[in-house]
Amino acid sequence: MSTEIKAYACGLSTADFIFFTRVVNGEGLDADEDITDMTLVACCVLNRINCRRWPTRTVMATLQRPGQFEVVDRETGECHCGRSKEAEWAIVMAYRLVADGEVDCHMDYYNSIGFTGYSRDMIDYAYFGGNYFSCNPCDCDSCSARMPDWDEDDVEMLTDDFRIMIPTAG
Repeated sequence: MSTEIKAYACGLSTADFIFFTRVVNGEGLDADEDITDMTLVACCVLNRINCRRWPTRTVMATLQRPGQFEVVDRETGECHCGRSKEAEWAIVMAYRLVADGEVDCHMDYYNSIGFTGYSRDMIDYAYFGGNYFSCNPCDCDSCSARMPDWDEDDVEMLTDDFRIMIPTAG
């Protein structure tokens, strides 16, 4: 599937999709078929867009918000990381997981490779590829509609067997 088709499937322009893949590729761990951490990075972006607690409503505004993603230059908003087919598929899979409610809609934060541990005052959710993913309690209308009975005490860590692989033809 071409980059343009994947972008279209996600409702993004090709340019925005390519920028998103550069950020996801830079923030995630190099992958072969296992794209779990890159997919969860993309899910964090999508969850931020949906949650009213966050100030941005588009992928580009979220990715270029100063101080949010290490690979995006704070001054220029540019990302010079390479992009990969793995990162493209991670974004497509993230859209599916978020749309189907298969990841917690409160998972909107992670500490990237090089930092240590989970974020204080948040709920531990997953650890993949050197990234620590956390849930932020929120009762905004969007989060409440997507997970009406959500309770932070009910959050379960994703286990190592939760894996997202690149789709194969066949």
